[in-house]
Parts: sequence; structure tokens; C-alpha cells
Amino acid sequence: MIGSKIVIGLAGASLALVSSLAVFASSSASAVVAPAVMSPCYNDVENGGLAITQAGGVATYGAAANWQYSRSENIWGTSSGCVKLPIGKRVTYSFDMMPMLGATGYSVWNTVSQLQGPTTNGTWPGPPVAVVVESGQWRIEGGYAVPNGKGGFRTDLGYTIPLSKVKVGTWQHLTLDVLLGGPGTGTVTVWLDGTRRINTFHPAAGTMFTVGSGYSTSYLQVKTGEYTGAGSSADICSWQRSVKVKNVSYTLQ
Repeated sequence: MIGSKIVIGLAGASLALVSSLAVFASSSASAVVAPAVMSPCYNDVENGGLAITQAGGVATYGAAANWQYSRSENIWGTSSGCVKLPIGKRVTYSFDMMPMLGATGYSVWNTVSQLQGPTTNGTWPGPPVAVVVESGQWRIEGGYAVPNGKGGFRTDLGYTIPLSKVKVGTWQHLTLDVLLGGPGTGTVTVWLDGTRRINTFHPAAGTMFTVGSGYSTSYLQVKTGEYTGAGSSADICSWQRSVKVKNVSYTLQ
């Protein structure tokens, strides 16, 4: 009789364990967040930037000829408005992109996507994370204009990581997985066309600036477009350039 009770007790414990594992598996599965499709929520066009057009799910940005600096960008959001990414979260965002820039000079840079946002006192420093096309090459950059807490900027914390050459006339897919945090915490992982090119890189200034005194990052936003400049007047482009983007989505956990 005692032996029967032990067997029954063990069977009950096993059943309880199986049930708890099933519940855990179910909750783990439900924790997977499906990417949210994004849509433009704000356009920022300045200087020689061309008006942004939308057709067939494709956003097209442009820079006019003979301008040293041009901006044609938009911030992305959802039906709830422009997305604001807070510190301590992990954002994964992806998009398809086709830059059509021509053979630009050595000093020409094209910021085609960035995570950027204001500080708590309302100033706008440079992006901690950006996708840049320079000399026909995809690059990840950031940290070149970090608030110093006194109204100025530090330029000694910047980084540039080459990915690969741009495939001219071809849609390419980029995914960025960014843990939003200060120095030692924030990380950047990047895939290009399904191949991981950067794995948990820690920018010196973090992926959100945490300098205090009103100069810490309040939130970040997802931007794409054609924000371009020529460091040398000799490299100013005499032709119109454009960037096409589609299938922008994100998850925030």
C-alpha cells in the first residue's frame, strides 16, 4: 500500500512537472514578438534635399546636384505615431535599400539610416548608430558628435566599421539589432543580406548617450533617407543622387 502511494505520488509529481514545462513552453512561445511594419511619420527635407516620394511601398529620397550638403529623410512610426525608443530596450529593425549615388569623391558621405534622438534638454547630437555609404561601401558609424555635458561635442569616441561593397542597382537587406544603453552596455549587431557582419559591438559612447547635466539621450528614432555632404568642395556632386527604401519593420523588447 505504501509502495502504491509512492508510485502514485511520483506519477503526480511527474505530471505536474510536465504540465509546468508545457506552460513554460507556451509562455516562451507567446513571448516571441512579430516585427511591426513601419510607415513614415515625419519628413525632414533641407537645403538641396529633394521631396520624398512614396509609390508601391517604396520611399525614394534624393539630393539635388551642386549642393555641398543635402537632407531628404523621414522618421518612421506606426499607426500610434512616431516610434520613440527608450534606454534599456532592445530594438531590431530592418529594411531593404537601393542607393543610387554614382561615383562620388573620397570626402563624400551618405547617411542612409540612423538611430538619432534629442537629449533631455532638447538638443540633437549626432547619431550613436548609423548606416553610411562612403566610397561605394556599406559602413556602420556613430559617436562622432557626443555631448560633452557643457554644450559642446566630443569627436574622439566615433567609430567606423566597413561591411561590404554596395551592389549597384540591387536591393540589399539590412538588419540592425541594438541594445539601447550607455558605455559598456549598449551593443550593435548587424546583418547584411542575411550574413552577420558585426556581432555585439560595444561603441565607446554607448548606443544612447548618458553624460547627464541635461545632455543624456531622451529617446531614439528610426530614420532613413539621403543625408549627404562633401568634406571638400572639390567633391561636390554635379549630378542628382537617390536612395530607395522598402519593407521597414521593427521589434522592441
